[in-house]
Amino acid sequence: MILSQSFSCLSSYLHLIIPWSSILQVVIPFSMLTFASLPSRKVILLNLLKQIYGRKASENHGHYIAVMNLNAISELQINEVTGDAFVPVYFNCATVKPYIGEILIGTVTTILESGIFLKSGPMDNIYLSKTMMGGYENSLSEEPMFLKMNGLSYMKKGTKVRFRVFDIKWIKSLKVFNVTATILGDYLGPL
Repeated sequence: MILSQSFSCLSSYLHLIIPWSSILQVVIPFSMLTFASLPSRKVILLNLLKQIYGRKASENHGHYIAVMNLNAISELQINEVTGDAFVPVYFNCATVKPYIGEILIGTVTTILESGIFLKSGPMDNIYLSKTMMGGYENSLSEEPMFLKMNGLSYMKKGTKVRFRVFDIKWIKSLKVFNVTATILGDYLGPL
């Protein structure tokens, strides 16, 4: 496994480039097959991307970001039971996975009475509870927001917030990570 620092908008993440230990079998629709030739590399790549992005994330690897490299494409095979045509493919994939204690930056998307939801990179269900805000109170004004007791700091929809990952839970049925955040600590909070 190779670790590399990201230089994109996900700069606070570590990207894990995984060579898949097993082959992914890319199913090729019959409409893209001809008897004269095998499917092109482009057709195989497009179907591989469809399969990867359909998965969203996995508990072990995190969120799938990009296919980095096609290492090998094997011969076209036919499943005799289902009749599906598939091509075994070896490839590398970049992923992003949150870790407890990691400091990230997110944008406030939803404000509730009990806390706020943040979005950071591919994760859009990061919950920051009112109890993990340390001195912020829900404002009763027209625009929902959380105000610091001294009134100099606030969090409303669209505000960027630096937070620490407090807890992570994998939801298998939805293929997403539920992340609980905290801004208790030095240099954490709205930017």
